[in-house]
Amino acid sequence: MLCDIEPEDVYVNEEGIIDFSTPTSSAAVFFWVDSDDDEPASYQFRCPLLLSVDDQPLVYSLINEINKDIVYGQIYYCDGNISFYYRLMVDKPSPEMLITVLEYMQKTGDDYDDKLKARLGGGRLIEKEEDEIDV
Repeated sequence: MLCDIEPEDVYVNEEGIIDFSTPTSSAAVFFWVDSDDDEPASYQFRCPLLLSVDDQPLVYSLINEINKDIVYGQIYYCDGNISFYYRLMVDKPSPEMLITVLEYMQKTGDDYDDKLKARLGGGRLIEKEEDEIDV
């Protein structure tokens, strides 16, 4: 399970961002709480899919097709990178809700980084070795 970690063992960096990843995944999900005075508090999730992708029309057409099929969140292209983003507008989400979002983001990111890399090139945030075998 994605969240088999004790709360006291969760690492939060100096910017308040938590990194969730699994040993078998090529995608990591970054999670943080955004509490701006001008907007309601929200939980934000970002999963980098590919780095160093050339800007070309195929990037946008593939992303538009993918975004039609994903349940929540959106994939976007910015400055040569493709990421998966979701903003959860809820004041106090249950642990089950957070786990559901994290698992969905992780699985979706892991699926689409491979598919997009095959079509567009670039590199994954977490590259697997060529001779690595998933067990």
